[in-house]
Amino acid sequence: MVPFLLLSTSNSILYKCHFYSSSTLKEACTGFLHSALALSPAENPSQRAAQSLLCRMVHYYHLVYLQEGYINNTQRFLHVPDVFTSFGVINLLSLCNVFEMINIVMYTVSDLDRHRFIEARRLCRRMVLWLEAHFIFTGDSGERLDLADDIWMTYLARQIKALVCLQDTLDQRRPASSLPDIKARVAATFNTHQVAIRLQRTADSMTDDFEWPSGHLFTITLRESPGVIPATPSPRSLVVQMPAVLSVLSLPSEILSDIFFWAICDYSPHVPHSSRTQALNLLSITHTSSTFRQVALNNPLLWSFVPFMNGVHQDFFEAMLNRASTIPFHLHVVENVDLIGHPNHHVWNLVVKKRCNIGALSIHVFQGLPGTIAKWLLSLRAPELRECITIFHDAQPIALDLQGFNSGRLFGDYAPYLERLELVNCHLPVDHARFPKLSTVSIRNTTTINPAQQHTLMRLEDLHLWQPSFYLLENLILFTVFDTPHALLDCRKLDLPVLRSLMIVANTAVCYHLATILLYPATCDCCVTIQLPRGRKATRLDAEAAAAAAALFVTREDKYARCWVVMQPRWHAIRFMKGTQLIILKFDFSSLEVTPGPPLALHLMSSNIPLPRSTPYLSHDFFLGKIWGKLADILGDAGILAGVTRLNLDFSPMEIYGPVTAYPLLHGMHNVRCIGTVESPHAWVNPLLPWSLVRGNAFPLLHTLVVRVAEEKPDKVARVNLSTFLYNRQLTYPLAKILFSVAPSFARELGYAFPDAIRICIHDIAYDFPNSVKLDYVVSSH
Repeated sequence: MVPFLLLSTSNSILYKCHFYSSSTLKEACTGFLHSALALSPAENPSQRAAQSLLCRMVHYYHLVYLQEGYINNTQRFLHVPDVFTSFGVINLLSLCNVFEMINIVMYTVSDLDRHRFIEARRLCRRMVLWLEAHFIFTGDSGERLDLADDIWMTYLARQIKALVCLQDTLDQRRPASSLPDIKARVAATFNTHQVAIRLQRTADSMTDDFEWPSGHLFTITLRESPGVIPATPSPRSLVVQMPAVLSVLSLPSEILSDIFFWAICDYSPHVPHSSRTQALNLLSITHTSSTFRQVALNNPLLWSFVPFMNGVHQDFFEAMLNRASTIPFHLHVVENVDLIGHPNHHVWNLVVKKRCNIGALSIHVFQGLPGTIAKWLLSLRAPELRECITIFHDAQPIALDLQGFNSGRLFGDYAPYLERLELVNCHLPVDHARFPKLSTVSIRNTTTINPAQQHTLMRLEDLHLWQPSFYLLENLILFTVFDTPHALLDCRKLDLPVLRSLMIVANTAVCYHLATILLYPATCDCCVTIQLPRGRKATRLDAEAAAAAAALFVTREDKYARCWVVMQPRWHAIRFMKGTQLIILKFDFSSLEVTPGPPLALHLMSSNIPLPRSTPYLSHDFFLGKIWGKLADILGDAGILAGVTRLNLDFSPMEIYGPVTAYPLLHGMHNVRCIGTVESPHAWVNPLLPWSLVRGNAFPLLHTLVVRVAEEKPDKVARVNLSTFLYNRQLTYPLAKILFSVAPSFARELGYAFPDAIRICIHDIAYDFPNSVKLDYVVSSH
């Protein structure tokens, strides 16, 4: 799709190529009716998208109008027609008319769409009832008007007559047209409807257009009591009697403080200058009202989050520190040319004066700068420091040397309460540091590393130096931190007795050594990404080594009941889950170059694989197959695969040979009872998926298959492949049940029509499935 920018001068809703403005909703509905009648589906393929948008607008309008807050504060809901005016009421009734007449103008309507229209029509009628219960409608002569009979039915009859006249015009232009017979449909649809009576009464007096008659004016007045008509009619002019509104100023100061806190704490320490925005937001709060100002000034915790050094006036900076009082404050620093070239000495003096009260430190160093300010801050003694984040935005990782800055040691060897330490593209000396409270450590290298010239952040041999600080560590992230060891290392172990989460991104050799060095509980969550060789061609030995290194992170004593196999164009992964524990093994082949192996034709012919003619089987697919094969051998021998009872498959449509490469692994899971493709709705488009699930009498205990159902129906090819799989299974191990997992958004859109509509949808998918397979559905949680 070509990117485009849409600028609107009024409140509008955009969906795909359809653009509906609330102020022109009547014209949009008229255009929909006109195009639906005049154009066939082949001539107007976007009509279905327009139907979906109109249905969603009905659901949204119904949600807004029927909540208590709309009547009291219409300014919060500018995307809905203003029903306090006749113009807004006519706009809303125009949308209601569309769904009263939609069965007339549509050429063909599927059962699923029919249920959607029924639900939208029901909601439209509820909105009309809501209008009648909350408003009084008065004619131009002062007479009381019934909204349904005097306004809505008149308007609907007028538009129906306009449709009939439009068809007569189209028939004259195209005598051989296959347009639907509107007159017959109107007679069948509105035979006993109130609109039929209105059509008979005013057939001669109505003009042949879709507009509300300009001479029929009415005014709207809010009822004094919803649902009860006052004894004395209200004035004809628009008089809105607003009930007493609970002012936000009457909220308790504790609640206001919480609201202010959430308004300013939503920032990312990984984004430079994000704290500046939060500080200015807090300042704006104090200028809103005297109540807001008093509450904000009396809460020092709010001011402790926002101090920043870049481009701040010295008085504002001093005010932030003073208002934080004795609470340790967060200091945000961006080391750039402006901060170095134009230092504010008064601000620096305040930082030096308050340095012992810094509770959190966020430092960004821009590219090309030596990090002098960062080094100075990192060398300060930090008796109250809880969190430190240091990020270098440079092309190469930086090894910081603190010699010459204060004590030359990280935090002057004194940060007794430090709990979180995050270093990005830099490494600090830790050989004599002691941080007994550390619970989270993240060391990441996000620079583009030249495979021919590795840059060191840390040495594997030095990892044990963290031991005094890691006894209470709960979360550890190591992202491309280490160089490839050139020989087998005899490194000292690193004991992590309370570790709960471990994330590693490294090459095969580093992952292998980390698996042997790190000692952590068997219940620890683990996510390991192995980067396959870069800068050289990979061989079969590389594939086997990667699989062996990954398998070391799977605890042999545990049995994992659930498993996910994920295949994306740049990476493959397998996930094991036991209770709440999660083990993720991921293989990154984004820069993979493969040495051609044995003749592929012989391998494929011996496997009897039904190869798609349009997609060649590449050497890299063969290489990945070796990884999965070796991993299957190791995990199979350890009994890991045999413990899996529920399998989830997530195959990208781009990975056409995913089922082939993963087959050795899948074949080892002979105790699987349930297979799901919920995360990959289009997985069954792949013709190799049924082959991999049937070949070699795989999954003998399988009895349930979970299939995703969303707004878009499964592709025809997917339905054929799914049906083929079921019939082939009937010949070996018959499948007992298919469970359709319904997307919650789809269920909400169908509303009260959901039970009938979902059964129709399932029937459209499963009409040629074996009769012995039981069908059921469940609404998923995501």
